[in-house]
Amino acid sequence: MTDQYDICIDPVGQGWVVFDAWEWRHTGVFRVLKRDLTYEQARNYADLLNTVGTAPGKGST
Repeated sequence: MTDQYDICIDPVGQGWVVFDAWEWRHTGVFRVLKRDLTYEQARNYADLLNTVGTAPGKGST
């Protein structure tokens, strides 16, 4: 897996979440960007973030 952002079923709620997969793999921190989404919404949002390359509030330096 090389995408920065990925999706999974929400481990503490309902629906799907978009999370920072890079951060999860490298630090073990599970940072959720959006939750309570349908699968299609989550996939589309993750694809958008992976295309743009940054999440809202997480600008590049």
